[in-house]
Parts: sequence; structure tokens; C-alpha cells
Amino acid sequence: MGDRPRNSVHFRLSNLFIFINFTIFRVFGKQNVLMIVVDDLRPSLGCYGDPNAVTPNIDLLAKRGVLFTRAFAQQALCAPSRNSLLTGRRPDTLKLYDFYSYWRDTIGNFSTLPQHLKSHGYTTMSIGKVFHPEHHPLEKFDVPDNYKWSENVSYAAYNPWLDLRKRDDVKKLDLKFPFQKIPRYYAKLIIQSYYAAVTYIDDLIGLLLKQLAVYNIERFTTVVLISDHGWSLGEHGEWAKYSNFEVALRVPVIITIPQVTFDPWIESTYATKNFTLPQNSDCSPKLGCIENRYRKKGYVMSDAMIELVDIFPTIADLTNLPIPLCIDDKDYRHKYKSNSTSMSSNLCSEGVSFLPVIYAIMYEKIIPWKKAVFSQYPRPGVVPTRNPNSDEPRLSEITIMGYTIRTKEYRYTAWASFNSSIVKTDWSTIIAEELYYHKFDVEENLNLSTIPEFSRIKNKLRNQLKNGWRKALPQRYKN
Repeated sequence: MGDRPRNSVHFRLSNLFIFINFTIFRVFGKQNVLMIVVDDLRPSLGCYGDPNAVTPNIDLLAKRGVLFTRAFAQQALCAPSRNSLLTGRRPDTLKLYDFYSYWRDTIGNFSTLPQHLKSHGYTTMSIGKVFHPEHHPLEKFDVPDNYKWSENVSYAAYNPWLDLRKRDDVKKLDLKFPFQKIPRYYAKLIIQSYYAAVTYIDDLIGLLLKQLAVYNIERFTTVVLISDHGWSLGEHGEWAKYSNFEVALRVPVIITIPQVTFDPWIESTYATKNFTLPQNSDCSPKLGCIENRYRKKGYVMSDAMIELVDIFPTIADLTNLPIPLCIDDKDYRHKYKSNSTSMSSNLCSEGVSFLPVIYAIMYEKIIPWKKAVFSQYPRPGVVPTRNPNSDEPRLSEITIMGYTIRTKEYRYTAWASFNSSIVKTDWSTIIAEELYYHKFDVEENLNLSTIPEFSRIKNKLRNQLKNGWRKALPQRYKN
């Protein structure tokens, strides 16, 4: 792969997983699916309204599809996030929160998204890994306004960005561990490098998408662009991922479907439709209904709450190969440990297809949808440490599990005691809490968990978090 550029602070920005079938051309029969997964990509894209982004190819792709503004990873770490994405299972089910174990060995022989497609006649391929700088003068960047740790937030929530500290150039800064901040001038270089890397990836994606037209398969190919998790660029004085903050968990999700989100035969169709939705008295926000679909600068956007665990069932649904919701059965290890277990016998997901959401948007309907999304991150202790690694603890080192729930207006996080020997959380011992009101605090700077006026909503969200993701689903999934 060659040497990493010296000014690159981005270790794994691009990883393209491509699932393509070149022979069958029906939108709801078998069709081509191109899934692009970009490592560590937060929504720093022009189509998401970032003024510093230079991403013309992704922006053009977004104008042909639906852009989800509230999409979140299950864990802000590559391996657990990808495991969850490709198996349709959440981290607590896979019992994998680190880089060091293989899920087939520890929990079960689950079918993956590529296996599911392959078993039904698809050819699956994957390629990836790259970086580059351009179009981004240093003077257009500055550190974020919240370039500091909030005083009323537990250190359990802090990630000390240990991977960045291992770099020779960062070592030369001689920063005191764990809270001394990177100097502003150098922080700006890091931010510049990130945006340069995103622009380079955008260029590669443009080249890839052009090949769909070259081979005359654009009209028969669904394109899904996502990331595996977000990325901190100085927010809260943090860098990289490794946290439960919005900036580390929020990801871009863009999906284009021929004959659904755009007319492949008339190039300008997707840019001229009006998708204003009528009100429906049978579906209120209290039921978790989606009602805020909107167009902004030519993009069709949805603020429906979705998760990366929803990707597998969505693509399965799209290709007319739907998979069921997993039963509420905790004993996965007993049922699926044997490698002799049939792949089809455990084919299910802990996410749900958001294809109905896309239809609702494009055909002017309002439907009930999930009320919240769920993520988590482990820690070896409250105080940040190098060894054990606070950012990437091994399972045996985890003593605290941070669970977070994101609703339309709030993010609530509980850091609870965790027993790694039995892989179980003790909800009776909550070490720290966070509560952020996104209506007025999108940067999550003010922790409201200790404010008496917010105790009722905090208790309600804590109960929702403990009750889990199933209780947040629309009623039709609970029967």
C-alpha cells in the first residue's frame, strides 16, 4: 500500500465494500447493489451542509436519492461497528466490543449480509484502503468552539485518543496525558488533513460511480453510501472516535434506488419532484411517526432515526430477500455456538428495514417509525489510562459500559458497572450519567443530568434505555 503520508492523521479513511450483480435488472427482483462504506467518515459533506467540505461527487449522488440526517453507529469503533453492520446484530448480542476476538468463535455462526446475497445468486466483491490533500487552504479552518472538556461530565466519557498520541509528530508535542490539548495551530492541520482526505475519497467515489454509466448499469443499480462511525475533530477536546458523543456516532447514510428515488430514464426527474407530505391525524409524533421530511438545496432529506444495524435488513428487503426480526431470546450462545448450525436457521436481524421510510418519503405518506436509536462504548475504568487502553479495552479489561439512547430531542447516556467474566451489565450500579437537549445544544456541551428540572425526562430516558431497542420499534414489529 505504500507509506502513509506524513501529514495524514487519518489512519483508515476509505474502505469500499462492493456488492454487485451485473446480470439481473429488476428493482424489486434481484438487482445490482453497490454499497460504499467509508471508514471514520462523519457527515462532513457538502450535501449535509458542511461549508468546508468539497465533495461534489457525493453531493451529486445525494441529489438522486434520500439523505438520512439522523443515522447512528452501534459503537464508535471499526470492528464492532462493522460486525454489527454485516451481521445485523448489536454489540451486546455479539459480545464483541474490541478488535481482538472473532465473533464466529465467541458467539455464533451468523449469516452476514454478503453471505445472504451470495446464497441467492449474487456475486460479492470487496476492495479498499487509501488518503490525499487538496482544495483546502489552512486559513479556512479553526478548532471547534467547544475545544475543551465539559466540567460536569465524568471522565468515563472521555477518550484520550491514544492512537493519535502514538504518531511521531504528535509525540514531539510532548503533551501531558490525558487532558492537555493539541495546540491550536497543529489542531488546524489535523482538521485540514481530514477534510483533504474526505475530498480525495469523494474523487474516488466519483470515478467508481462513473463506471456504472460506462457499463450501462446505472439504471439498474442501487447505491448505498455509509460510514462505520463518526469522528471527533477537537469537539470536547477529543480526537478520533471511541466515545458516545453524537459526533463519534453520527454517520452519513445516502441511498439511491432507480425508479424509486430517481427516474433513471429522465435525468432531471429527481430534481423537480415536490415531496411535501400531508398531515395524517392517525399518526402523531408520540407514536414515533416520521413527519419531518424536507428538501434543502435540492436534496431529499429524512430525519427518521436509523441505525447501521438497519442496513442488512434494508438491503435484504430491497433485493426481495427479506429477513425476519430476531426473536427475543437471550440464549444465543447455546443455540448458535456450533459451526454445524445451518446458516439459514439463524438468519435474522436486530435492526429493521427502513425501505418503508424511503417509500413514505417518495410517495408522500406518514408512517409509524422507531422512537429512538441505541449505541454503546466500553471503558476499563473511570480515569483515562494508557494501559489498559481506555480507547480500545479488551473484553477482560472492561469494567464500565456506557449505553446511550438518542431520541428526536435528547441524548441520554448511562455509564454502568460491567462484569466482563459473565459479559453482563449491572444496571443497579450507574457510575455516571449524561443528558443533552439537542433542541438547544446540538454540540452536547451542557450536561443536564444533575439539573432538577430535567429529572423527569432523565428517568424516562433511563427506563427507555434499560428496556432496550425492541420497545422503541413501531407496534407492527412487536406482535
